[in-house]
Amino acid sequence: MNNNVSIKGYIDVKVWDQEGKLKAHSLGKNLVTTEGDQYLVDRLSDTGLGTMSCMALGTTATAPAKAQTWVQGPFTANGGATVNSGGLDSGYPQTNSGTPANLQYKSTWGTGYGTNSNIVEVVLSNASPTTGGSEPTGQILSRGTFSGVNKGTGDTMAVTWDFVFLGS
Repeated sequence: MNNNVSIKGYIDVKVWDQEGKLKAHSLGKNLVTTEGDQYLVDRLSDTGLGTMSCMALGTTATAPAKAQTWVQGPFTANGGATVNSGGLDSGYPQTNSGTPANLQYKSTWGTGYGTNSNIVEVVLSNASPTTGGSEPTGQILSRGTFSGVNKGTGDTMAVTWDFVFLGS
């Protein structure tokens, strides 16, 4: 008997201008990294790694790879632990539409956070980036890329990340 389990991730990125008008929308997919595989085993065994708590943005469109441990093009204020700066929004993670096999994360970057003219990547992490946006001590579950979006200083950006767990 074969029993296969896989996880697919889908990223939905939206940017609104100062008046609340949608100015950019991009969809992408992700790859669960080697750190993400180890994290999932740890969480299932409950041996101690921290929960995923924030997202960080980047500017390098290199395809996701298993060995990656952070965004490939970090920048200042690309993520944080608090809501409105890349920390998970209130109530997340949650099961999407009540579907137990679908887990959803959402982070928002408000005015003054995550400002860059070519955001093309995101990671889901259990540690906030350093002040300059570099890799912290911690793990990422996955990294995803999408078509570039421009987030100006007065804009708001939200990333919704759905993980679909599939068994055979």
